[in-house]
Amino acid sequence: MNEIPNYYPNFLKDKRESRTFNQIKRAYGKFQELLGSYLQTRTFIMGGAAPYLLMNKDSKRLHDDIDVICYLEDIPILRKRFKDTPYYKDSWDSLNYKKGGLDFGFTLIIDDVPIGIKPFFVLNNILMILFFVPYQKDFVQIQVNNVENLYDYFTKYKGADGKVYYMATLEFIKKSKDFFSLFNRHKDVVDSKFIEEIGINRNIYYRVLNWGVSIIQGSYHDIQINSKNKEM
Repeated sequence: MNEIPNYYPNFLKDKRESRTFNQIKRAYGKFQELLGSYLQTRTFIMGGAAPYLLMNKDSKRLHDDIDVICYLEDIPILRKRFKDTPYYKDSWDSLNYKKGGLDFGFTLIIDDVPIGIKPFFVLNNILMILFFVPYQKDFVQIQVNNVENLYDYFTKYKGADGKVYYMATLEFIKKSKDFFSLFNRHKDVVDSKFIEEIGINRNIYYRVLNWGVSIIQGSYHDIQINSKNKEM
């Protein structure tokens, strides 16, 4: 375990960045089974594990969690689906820290792998992804991107294992990896290179790369956004 590259220096203590690819793969498989066929088409895996799952290839590094993006309107359905399972934790549900307003989603624990379910919506051609940070409870983030075409960000692929994967586009993931690699995060450099080897659409990559992107972060009390009349 110690020989696998990791990002968090204290990962053995706080258990972040401590899951192998095989753990991630098994947990994601269970998550998909619990979703059912309809919700599988409405949720999109995102983050560093996604391209390795798509290609069914061991990343040979440790991972923190699995990020799943979903439509904001589906969050109540997803919460109901998982609330009676052993994978749901009250303490990792954003609604237990904020009543009313936007729903920032929740995080499951499946076989010791956190799976964060993060809602998104589009308002006036702005894509907003809402992040609940379960390790800090009252702390949330909103990623804000200018959108030309939502399909530049979320799509479906046929994986190397023959399965269909609904996920953030490789271009979207690579853009994020390229950004964070500027902060000397080795894992992001490696993941970006792997995506490059898979192959990307340069036109989509440059459209995504040229967003106006910003991240708003703070407590629930600091962040207020009106999501009425949202475009889905």
